Amino acid sequence: MGIEEEFKLEVAPLREEIKQFDNTLLLVLEDRFMVCAEIAELKAQYGLDNHDPSREKELIADAISKHPNLSPELITRLYSLIFTYSKRYMKEVRQELAH
Repeated sequence: MGIEEEFKLEVAPLREEIKQFDNTLLLVLEDRFMVCAEIAELKAQYGLDNHDPSREKELIADAISKHPNLSPELITRLYSLIFTYSKRYMKEVRQELAH
């Protein structure tokens, strides 16, 4: 057996593990969006804006402090992307409520 074949055999279970982690991340994001929908409904009831910059900063700072093994830049970029899509989704939910 050659080096490439040996490598493929050894790396296969690790790649499967990563695949499972990725799936878990996506399932958690789906759950997060469901909660965002509930928050959007509450904010609509109370006439509040979807965007809460102080809350976003708080979440990022908390994540950075709780996960020192991840770079602050990575955490900030991930949250920025999540916030962007969360706000879009919340806007869609509110538009549906208005109809």
